[in-house]
Amino acid sequence: MISNTTLKGYDFNHITEYYNYVIESVVNGQRSQAKELIKKMSKQQRRDALNYFEFDIEGGELLTELRQMLGAKFYGSSFLIP
Repeated sequence: MISNTTLKGYDFNHITEYYNYVIESVVNGQRSQAKELIKKMSKQQRRDALNYFEFDIEGGELLTELRQMLGAKFYGSSFLIP
């Protein structure tokens, strides 16, 4: 789980900055780092990250890769974290 203490350790004030760090890690080719960052998230934080990514990124390979890293599955008409 990403706590406020964890966020402060990265010099972040909000969890969305952490989510952006995950995005930047993937964009910069640091996929192992992104996976480790995601692994530290709670299930609810992964769900929130998925919602954030879906809103912030307009489709494409980046969104597909982030969905896979989060372990998202397609149910009905949307992706969910089981």
